[in-house]
Amino acid sequence: MYKKRKCHIISEEHPPYKLYPMSQTPSYRQDILDMFSPHCTAGLSHTITLQGAHDGDRIWLIGATHGNEPAGAIALAEFVRAVRNGQITIHRGTIFCTLGNPDAFRANVRYMETDLNRAFDTSPNPNTVEGARALAMDTFMKTMHCTAALDLHSVSIGNVRIAICDKTNPATRALAQQIAAVPMMFYYDTAHIGGTLMECVQRNNGHGIAVECGNHTDNHAKDVAMTHILSLLAHYEIIDSSLLPPRHKEQPTTAYETVASIRVGEEFQWCVHPVRTGLRLSHGDAICHDARNGTQYAPCDAELFMPSKTVRPTDTDAGFLCRRVPIESHA
Repeated sequence: MYKKRKCHIISEEHPPYKLYPMSQTPSYRQDILDMFSPHCTAGLSHTITLQGAHDGDRIWLIGATHGNEPAGAIALAEFVRAVRNGQITIHRGTIFCTLGNPDAFRANVRYMETDLNRAFDTSPNPNTVEGARALAMDTFMKTMHCTAALDLHSVSIGNVRIAICDKTNPATRALAQQIAAVPMMFYYDTAHIGGTLMECVQRNNGHGIAVECGNHTDNHAKDVAMTHILSLLAHYEIIDSSLLPPRHKEQPTTAYETVASIRVGEEFQWCVHPVRTGLRLSHGDAICHDARNGTQYAPCDAELFMPSKTVRPTDTDAGFLCRRVPIESHA
């Protein structure tokens, strides 16, 4: 489907427009905030709308749902600039580019009061920063009826790159695997990861996909984020597929689904070392301990996924236990 041509958007040797090195703080954050803050769409602040020449699908791109994860925000800023400079042409449809949690992005923290990516349940608290933002984002999705949404993240431990979606929706799983340029697929159960932005999108009849683009501090994470932006838009024929990097179709080779989440309480401590994605656990292994939940044990043979480096008592979870499943074929 995709032609393998030289990418004209991301090039570390010859960037066609200004890049924001992740080590450059705090100026790049303010630059991005200044780009997004004047724009509001359907009541959702920090949202830039890019309109194609012809009717087509509506696609929602989100960065900085967690404020300490810069790759998605940087990629969105680069993408918007490239469109405005005429380096990318939008042939059809509409693209919405949103800074998910601008307050947390400004402060360089995961969240201000509660995790925004767990706040999209049926009754978010409007009296918290993230609850009010979740309500605005849910209203936006209800109003704009987006076909698909791409939520761009990064990890605090290791440098893993993972495409994530709800395990119960075959069409979303197929789309996620088709656009993914990362080695792993991660299918979650809403019983283990509830209240996510992806869940909000699915609830409003869209395809919700998230991508962990690498480590927060990895300068290449923004390139992974950009690749997935371009891949999703090319899938819907919104942009020319020739803009895709030559190696973007390195298909996922492994897939996992959740079996449990790791609960959080005061005085949380990991019992396993080293803490990392892919750490294999046997049934009955002690995983962690905290004052609220006591010691948590592996309910079956499993692997640890996306563990948190810093665990706050207000977190909903500190990571997930997963089992390997066959990779799906979507010819």
